[in-house]
Amino acid sequence: MSTRLKSGSRLSFRRRLLVAENLITYLLFFVLLMIWAVSFLALRSSIKKRCDRKTLLLDLTDEFRGLEAEFNRVTDRNISLLEERVGGLQQYLKEADEKIAFLKTSVDEMGRAVEVLKAEQQKTAQLKQDLDMYEKEYKEKPLIEKIESLQRKGLSRVEIARKLAMPVAEIDIALAFAANADSIDNIRE
Repeated sequence: MSTRLKSGSRLSFRRRLLVAENLITYLLFFVLLMIWAVSFLALRSSIKKRCDRKTLLLDLTDEFRGLEAEFNRVTDRNISLLEERVGGLQQYLKEADEKIAFLKTSVDEMGRAVEVLKAEQQKTAQLKQDLDMYEKEYKEKPLIEKIESLQRKGLSRVEIARKLAMPVAEIDIALAFAANADSIDNIRE
């Protein structure tokens, strides 16, 4: 009996040990199941918080506000750069307009000077032509014949004096002399 008891007690000890191991396994499984359930619930709560409409809406609103602020800052910087460049271009345009106006006045003045020069050249050419004609017509003739020829053309004594570049008094003397010479020639005949 004692061997039986010993073997029964060994069996019962082994059974107890097996029951204890099973109990510990079940307890560990239950604890792990509880840890998993708590972790699952915590993770689920965290996901819900992150995926909650209000949270998502707030996050998106904050993101859009940040983007809007950045966009406004960049836009303001770009606008100020453009305004600076436009100001510089306006200054260049103003300087260019001033230079164009100066050049226009210079061109106008040069045009007027050219017109005056052309007019003077025409006058000079006309005077040279008149001088050539005068030289041809009067150079070979004696002074009295020149004066009489101009008088026959209907020029007055002052105009004859101007044409021949002589004083009016000399013209009068020459005309008086020519009249006396004609009357002497008439008497001789």
